[in-house]
Amino acid sequence: MTGCPFFIRDRAMPLSDKPPAHNCLTCFDHKPKAAQMTTAYIYLILAIISETIGTVALQASQQFTRLGPSVIVVIGYALSFYLLAYTLKYMQIGIVYAIWSGLGIVFIAMIAYLVYGQKLDLPAVLGISMILAGILIIHLFSNSATH
Repeated sequence: MTGCPFFIRDRAMPLSDKPPAHNCLTCFDHKPKAAQMTTAYIYLILAIISETIGTVALQASQQFTRLGPSVIVVIGYALSFYLLAYTLKYMQIGIVYAIWSGLGIVFIAMIAYLVYGQKLDLPAVLGISMILAGILIIHLFSNSATH
C-alpha cells in the first residue's frame, strides 16, 4: 500500500526512533473499500456542488465584468476539478463524469428556475428526468461504479 506517509512496511528503523502514532485505518488509503467508496462519493458530491456554484456565479459575473462573481467562478471550478481528480483515484472516469455532469445539469436547471426564472418546456423536463434515471441506474445496478 502506498500513499500514506506514515505507513511503515519492511523498513528497518533504529531502536531509538519510534514509529509515528498513526492508525492506518484512519488514513484514506488504508480504509476498507466500502469506506473508500463512501469517501469518494462525498468528494464527488462536493465537486458537483462546487461546479454548480461556479456555474451560477458564471451567470452572475456578466461575462466576467463583475469581479466578485468572477472570482467565485474560478474558485468554484478549481475546487470542483480538484475534488473530481481525487474521486478518480477510486472510481472509473466514465462513471464519475456521468454522475458529475448529470447532477450538475439537474442542479443548474433547478437553480436557473428558482433564481433567474428560466423555465423549461416539457421536452427539457423529460430529458432531465432521463438523465436522473440514468444516474440512478448506474448507481443502483452497475458494477462499474465500484460500490
